[in-house]
Amino acid sequence: MNRQIQHLQQQKQTIDQQLDRYEHDLPLIQQYAHHRQVKRSKRQKQYNSFYWIPLLSARFKLKYMRARDKFAKAEHHVAQIRQAMETCQRSNRRISQSICHSREQHDQTKNHRNRIEKQLKHLEGTMTMLNEGRQFWYDFEKYQARTLMEAIHCLIQEHDEQWITAFKMACFEYDECIQHGEERWFTIQVEFDCALCNNVRWEWPCLDVHGLLCHACQRSIIEAQSKRLSVVSTAPSKRKRISLVSERSMKSSSSGGRLFVKRILKSMFGKCSYSSLVQ
Repeated sequence: MNRQIQHLQQQKQTIDQQLDRYEHDLPLIQQYAHHRQVKRSKRQKQYNSFYWIPLLSARFKLKYMRARDKFAKAEHHVAQIRQAMETCQRSNRRISQSICHSREQHDQTKNHRNRIEKQLKHLEGTMTMLNEGRQFWYDFEKYQARTLMEAIHCLIQEHDEQWITAFKMACFEYDECIQHGEERWFTIQVEFDCALCNNVRWEWPCLDVHGLLCHACQRSIIEAQSKRLSVVSTAPSKRKRISLVSERSMKSSSSGGRLFVKRILKSMFGKCSYSSLVQ
């Protein structure tokens, strides 16, 4: 694009130089043509005055014809110069329009490239952040969740003060890791097409068997499933248990399971503490 603009500018510069030469030569040629016009008028008067004299008629006729031809040649030269100047001016206008169009295209291409570079930079940052999140949740599941499960298992088997303290610390660290993960990675927003409503969304998608879903579609699916399970269940105990499961699934899907896990841990911790006090 820059080479094309430079080439057009060189053409325009060359045409400007030619136009300057024509503008410089035109007054001189016009002055010469005016001189030839005066000379032709003079010869014409002489011929008109002496055409009836046989000896002078042929002489003044020849002079008149020679002056007439020179004036016609000078006029033709003036017309050529003016036509060349008009051609240069038209070419200049056309080249100027081409340069403006090329510059507009160059600016549009530059802005488009800057937008793409900005998007790529944002995507690279998002991918780096997602990779850090994947490693964090992998380590969380591998170490923190396993530590908590081991503490629960040991606390169920032995109601010792040492295991109660270890369980408390494991719960505290577990809650801290969950809170850090939600604050750090659950606020990421990406652009995607919802597989259910087919709308472009700018948020963190929910993974489902249908594909990537928005939060509204995910909530509608969970609500529909909970209503269907409530209708199918007939016994009061089953209805109560199913509604409890649906409530827990809704809460776990909306807040990443944090409230549900905290309730279970609090209930287990309360039971363990109560049993240790009774013993």
